[in-house]
Amino acid sequence: MSHQQAEVRRIVDREGVVLRADHPDLRGGIEGLLRAGELTAVLPGVYAASRARDRSTRVLALARREPDAVLLGRTAAQLSFWPSLPGDEVSYALPTLRPRRPGFRAERRRVPAELVLERAGLRLTVPALTALDLCAELGGDAIDRCCARGRRRWPGCTGRWS
Repeated sequence: MSHQQAEVRRIVDREGVVLRADHPDLRGGIEGLLRAGELTAVLPGVYAASRARDRSTRVLALARREPDAVLLGRTAAQLSFWPSLPGDEVSYALPTLRPRRPGFRAERRRVPAELVLERAGLRLTVPALTALDLCAELGGDAIDRCCARGRRRWPGCTGRWS
């Protein structure tokens, strides 16, 4: 194993993903690990360990590749008020669309800054907007979940909203 490959492994172990653009000096190491099957492309120019194909890796890759992306829908709910909500696709908004990628669902949308919550390096819609976005799919259950989780923070949330 080369010095470059060892450095790429350290970065992936520490950060979860490696961006080719952030490490042009490690291009050979990244390419060697890709050929060996130790790395896989999550998004163009963003690589993770081949064994790491879960949603959390895709969320991290998106946040690093598209820092202006805003997670929304099921993804935002899972990361804020409804961690047990099923769903594996990473849903996000950007002002301009990107090509479709497996495991991702992009929406062309501008989310106003006051409706974006930043947490642990991730940008997601605030719970109230997330719940409203999910109503078409899940009905009032999304609002009920949001209010139940935030009842202490938002005392006006009581009862069912069906």
